[in-house]
Amino acid sequence: MRLDKLFLALLIISILLIPVPIAVNSAAEKVVIGVDLAHGERDKYLNYIMGNITEVDGRPVEWVVIKEPFTKDLLAKLDILILGQPTTSLSPDEIEAIIAWLGEGNKALWVASDSDYGGGPSSQKACNELLEAIGAKLRVEYGAVYDNVHCAGRFYRVLGFVRPDNITYLYTNIISEGIKKPVLYHGPSVVIWVDEEGKPHDPVNETFPGLVRIVWNSNVAYIADNNPPPLMLYNPLIDKNRTFVMLAAEYWPENNNLIVVSGESPYGDYEPTWSSYYHGVELDGPKFVTNMIRWMAKIVKEGAAIPTRTITTTVTETKTVTTTETVTTTTTTTETVTTTTTTTATTTSPTTVTQYVTDWTMTGVIGIVLLIIGIAIGMVIRRR
Repeated sequence: MRLDKLFLALLIISILLIPVPIAVNSAAEKVVIGVDLAHGERDKYLNYIMGNITEVDGRPVEWVVIKEPFTKDLLAKLDILILGQPTTSLSPDEIEAIIAWLGEGNKALWVASDSDYGGGPSSQKACNELLEAIGAKLRVEYGAVYDNVHCAGRFYRVLGFVRPDNITYLYTNIISEGIKKPVLYHGPSVVIWVDEEGKPHDPVNETFPGLVRIVWNSNVAYIADNNPPPLMLYNPLIDKNRTFVMLAAEYWPENNNLIVVSGESPYGDYEPTWSSYYHGVELDGPKFVTNMIRWMAKIVKEGAAIPTRTITTTVTETKTVTTTETVTTTTTTTETVTTTTTTTATTTSPTTVTQYVTDWTMTGVIGIVLLIIGIAIGMVIRRR
């Protein structure tokens, strides 16, 4: 009888220990992207973009079309904000709302402009005013860039080549994944940057920490000056038959923000960068815009992979001490004191929540062993 009960107990325990698949809710945090239509932008291809980019690397995407002035409450839930070629300047209150939004950290702002042809100067003005106000280094050059060779039939339909700087800790490899064809920049300008004194610099030859150069034109492009104001950096008489940067980003490590600036727009332009075919030229516009969204989402949700650095500084001080033992005898001694200061610089990244799921492998093995023992006991019982 005792063996019978032991057999039954072992059988029950072994069945309970055998692993059974359990559904775990591991839904990824969604990415909320705002696209601006409140400052004169058009919506060409915007529905295609929103309809095709519904998730990025497992994260669902929520699109918010903005048709009213920016406020802190309106921007509060956004992870990414795209201004696709605004033609009217933002109000001081709107700029303050964006500054406060960026101050929260873990944000990405894409400011897309235009050339200085036609009504383009108004877009360049609006974009540069915003970039200056938020403290960005990047700017849109007050001019246009053309290419008679690498174009979609006409010199102003410039082809861009996606060749991001290889910055491992910023995951820039995401941007060019799967891209084999150029992207369209229809009537674009180029991107430059300014230092703390406001002096303009050429990103092709001069860089700064956090700069990521992403889209370039060919080496036979040239600068043009169609309308006021005058160009900040380039000279149409000199800057020709050379390469320029048409899209760049700057990373702010102190709060994990990305600022993206481009001389054309992914949506709303005469023929936006989303374009996949234009005047006989096959393009990788959809793949590129998707990769840019993936990249920005990766940064704002996970942060850059910047390692912690420990800096040790040794400071040596020399002190001279004079003591008088008697009225007639003076002794001077010199002692050296060495102190060591250790500074640890740590980059703050967004909080990552790790979900631990029990490994049932060992439990299953134990259950199976107990089941075998139970079967053996059962066989002994039968023989009796």
